Amino acid sequence: MLGLPNTSINLQAYANDLYEGYQIIIQWSEEKFERKIRELYPNLSKEELTGLRIIFRQLKKEVRKIASTRGHVAPY
Repeated sequence: MLGLPNTSINLQAYANDLYEGYQIIIQWSEEKFERKIRELYPNLSKEELTGLRIIFRQLKKEVRKIASTRGHVAPY
């Protein structure tokens, strides 16, 4: 029907795409991460940036753990 949203979503493809992106950014240094964030969000507060740094550090650990144990992600 015209005007109705498409509710079909491939969760496995979505999870795989996220994982691929995460594998790229975990190679970044914190300086490069901060530079990229500041390019996208120049008005980010010091507190927001600090929170993102904490998330970035944990994300690096988790993605490396997934890569070394399973090598893929599940969509759930």
